[in-house]
Amino acid sequence: CVCGHSIAAISLCVLGYPDQAIALLEDGLSLAHELHHPETLVNILERAVHVHLLRREVDVAKERGAMALEVMREHGFSGKHATAAFVDGWTAAAARLLLQKGILSKDEIDAKIAEIRARIGEAEEKTEA
Repeated sequence: CVCGHSIAAISLCVLGYPDQAIALLEDGLSLAHELHHPETLVNILERAVHVHLLRREVDVAKERGAMALEVMREHGFSGKHATAAFVDGWTAAAARLLLQKGILSKDEIDAKIAEIRARIGEAEEKTEA
């Protein structure tokens, strides 16, 4: 059910219904928290990153990605680093688009990218230990 919420949220966003996508995503996040199942929570948080990037909400995407990394750290997940790296790259691309549009400065973008990469590195170090 939670995965269905997150996939449907991405679909709604792509189809031009971003507000409905967020509502469905929030419902799914609530369900994931109620389940107390960390893998499910990480999955929906990762998909939330995609929805927020589609909505050009880079800061919210970054927050959701950081939340996913924190859950991964807490539970020793190691298989998600490829996804985290992908999210890092996608966030960087979205940030560059915001620079081109004049919404963010280069310094703001560089700071955000550095912060995301540091969090990914911290997660990798913790799971390797």
